[in-house]
Amino acid sequence: KAAAAAVQGIQIFIRDEKPVESIAKRLQTGGKAPVRITLIGETGREIDIALGNRFVVTPQVRGALKAVQGVVDVQEL
Repeated sequence: KAAAAAVQGIQIFIRDEKPVESIAKRLQTGGKAPVRITLIGETGREIDIALGNRFVVTPQVRGALKAVQGVVDVQEL
């Protein structure tokens, strides 16, 4: 059941580095889900940073990440 509830992977959209520490506190290693952070620049240019395929990502984690101040959006990969 836990595997069924797990999200495949997520992409987290941010506009600056301010939410990075809060994001890191909510991510748990030990899983297999990929996580990518996308920094949206002032000109609209996006920079993708792949954090690897080692995270536990559940719907609860995804919701907690969406609630972080400075996170624009969280999408499944």
